[in-house]
Amino acid sequence: MKEGKTYQQELLYRMKAGEEAAFRQIFDQYKDRLFTYCCKVTKSEVHAEEIVHDVFLKIWQLRHTIDPNLGIDAFLFTITKNLALNYLEKTAREHKGREQLKSYFQQLRHKNHTEDMIVSDEYQKLLKKAIELLPPQRKLVFRMSRFEGMSHAEIATALCLSPGTIKNHMIHALKFLKRYFQVHSDLTLLLFFLCQFFSC
Repeated sequence: MKEGKTYQQELLYRMKAGEEAAFRQIFDQYKDRLFTYCCKVTKSEVHAEEIVHDVFLKIWQLRHTIDPNLGIDAFLFTITKNLALNYLEKTAREHKGREQLKSYFQQLRHKNHTEDMIVSDEYQKLLKKAIELLPPQRKLVFRMSRFEGMSHAEIATALCLSPGTIKNHMIHALKFLKRYFQVHSDLTLLLFFLCQFFSC
């Protein structure tokens, strides 16, 4: 270590030079604090974990702009705060979007029965294709939850897994299915999916 530098500054200089081991040490020092902060803001451990990973990805990408003499605390928490607020804004927009889709769905109910049956058939076929793309265990958990009406605790007992693991499977399954419908369907089919699985 060069004379006059603190251990933290030395780490930052090494990270700035592209040393992954130094980056890993900084990650280990701050990840729990940032995770706790994100949990308080987002009220979601899953999303807090995603935000923390995004924060450190940005830190690595922007490492050349860091001034080791100024430290990294303010830099880290500023990025974390901005990403957490972005998440809250996105969540608010999605909630508003679901309300608009709900209104649209109610309008669809006034269409004739034949058209409704066609839309429903297309939806079921697309949903089946999407579910088949899930990893085996995630697919099983999703079916047990949404088609057999089992609670997370009941599924956890049946599969000898923790309730937290079941919850994570469901979160990731719904994320994947939502993205699949956004890419492969029109607004009507996406609406059917959101209203069935997101309490639209």
